[in-house]
Amino acid sequence: MVALRKIVRDDVYEHFLHLSMAIHLLATPNLKYEQNRYAKQLLEKYIIDFQRLYGIQAMSYNVHVLQHLANDILKWGAVDEYSAFIFENYLQEIKKMLRKCDKPLEQLKNRIYESRNVGLKEVVNTHDDNYELRKEHNGGPLLNQCTAPMYKEIRYRGFKFTTSKPNNCCVTNDDRVMLIENICKRNNSVVAIVKQLKFVQTFFNSPAPSTCFGIGETLEILLDCK
Repeated sequence: MVALRKIVRDDVYEHFLHLSMAIHLLATPNLKYEQNRYAKQLLEKYIIDFQRLYGIQAMSYNVHVLQHLANDILKWGAVDEYSAFIFENYLQEIKKMLRKCDKPLEQLKNRIYESRNVGLKEVVNTHDDNYELRKEHNGGPLLNQCTAPMYKEIRYRGFKFTTSKPNNCCVTNDDRVMLIENICKRNNSVVAIVKQLKFVQTFFNSPAPSTCFGIGETLEILLDCK
């Protein structure tokens, strides 16, 4: 939504936002029924306008199934809970195991057997809190009795935060937006020194104000320890 904002026509951009915001809602765990119904309305409007913008020849099956998506979420949960993308993405790993066109299943069986029995290594996380600090440095800001060592990166299982873009931005459980400036220690605790941001205006106003979706343009307001 950021990249396309000033590139495509306004009507095309707003059309895209209908799809983007509907999927944003349907990917939200524990979605309320009213929100699901609103997402369905956005998708219905998206499908109607799709033909007007791109022609009936572009009305593929992928467009058609969107009208059923909201009902599927009511039955199965948020889209990421039953998405097949994780399996589709693994196809690239399978392709790497094949060295020639002949006997692909036999090749695959041999590569899997080799990976399970040869050159295996065990990686142990030595941190009790399931995080790992990386890239020690000495150049960051310190506040409120925070001390070195300082770090540029903290890794959790499946994601990481850093002191540089794009992984330095996070949203807290109480909807505060933070930019991480430094990662350091205070006593035995890990502390992130952050710049807290606040919403100053909506990023878009249609199909609804962007702040309804937790999206907005921000302004830096303070530097603090969290």
